[in-house]
Amino acid sequence: MYSLIGSVTILLILCHSMVGITFVKSDDCANISGNLTIMDDIKFLFIGESANMTCTMINKQTINNYSVENLNIRVNKCGEIKSMHRQIGQKNGSKEIHVRDLIEDLPCRDQILLDYVCQYDRKNSSPCIVGRTFIYFDFPPSPVNKSFRCLAYNWSNMTCWFDLGVVYRGWNVPGYTKVDIKVKYGILGMTGKLEEQYIKRDGTCLKISIRNNKFMLINVQMDINITNEARKVSNISIFKFNPRDFVKPAPIENLKYIEKNSTAIKLEWYHSNSQMSKKFRIQYSSEYDPKGSWMVRNLALI
Repeated sequence: MYSLIGSVTILLILCHSMVGITFVKSDDCANISGNLTIMDDIKFLFIGESANMTCTMINKQTINNYSVENLNIRVNKCGEIKSMHRQIGQKNGSKEIHVRDLIEDLPCRDQILLDYVCQYDRKNSSPCIVGRTFIYFDFPPSPVNKSFRCLAYNWSNMTCWFDLGVVYRGWNVPGYTKVDIKVKYGILGMTGKLEEQYIKRDGTCLKISIRNNKFMLINVQMDINITNEARKVSNISIFKFNPRDFVKPAPIENLKYIEKNSTAIKLEWYHSNSQMSKKFRIQYSSEYDPKGSWMVRNLALI
C-alpha cells in the first residue's frame, strides 16, 4: 500500500519538473534546421511540368522571435537568385511554406539543373539555409522535324542534317538526353548502329555522317531514337529515302580535245568515280556562228 503511493508521488514530481523546462532561444544558423522536400520525390522534370515543394522548420521553438514569414524559397536561374511566390500552410499544428515552380526553358544553355534553397531570413544578418534540393530539367524527347537534307559527295561518304526542333540540355550526359541512330539498308533491313563520333549536334541541328558507300546501291532507312534516361521516355523518328537523290558528283578532270575540225570536236576527260552511272551535260557553240548560240547535248554513261 505504501509502496504504490510512493510511486505515484514520484511520477507527479517528474511531470511537474518537465513543465518548467525552458529552451535557450537563438537565431544563430547552427540553431536553425528544417527540410525542403519535393512532392513525389521527383529529381528530373520536363520543361512545361511543375515542381511542388514544401519547406518546414524542425526546431522553431528554439529560434528567437521565430516567424514563418521569414521563410523563403529561392532558386538560381542563369546565375540570378530569384525569390519564389509562396503560400503559408499548416500541418500537424506547424506552419510551413509551399511553392509551385513551372519549369521553363532558360536562355543560358549550359545550366542543366535548378538549385532550390529554403532560407530563414534574419534581420541584421545573412539568411540561414534550412533545406536544399536540386532538380534536373530538359525538354521531353520530341519527334524530329520531317524536313531534312543530305549530301552524298561523289557517291561516297554521306552527311545528313536534321532539325531537332529544340535545344536539348545535357546532350549525351549520363542520365540525361541521348540519341541512338540505326541505319537500315535495303529490303532485307541490314542494320548498322552509328558510333557516337559520327553524330554531332549544334543547337537544334543534328548532323549524321555515314562513312562508306554501300548505301548508294539500295534505299536507306534511318531510325533516330531520342531518349531521356532519367524518366525512361523515348521518341523514335523514321526517315526513308533514296541516297542517290542527294548525290553531288565531283567535277571532271583533265578536260581536253583530241580532234577538231569544222564540223566536230572530240573530247576526253576523266572522272574520279568510274563505277556509278553518270550523265554529262555538254554545252557547246560554233566559232562560225555569228550569233554565238549555245547548244546542249546530254551524254549518259551507264
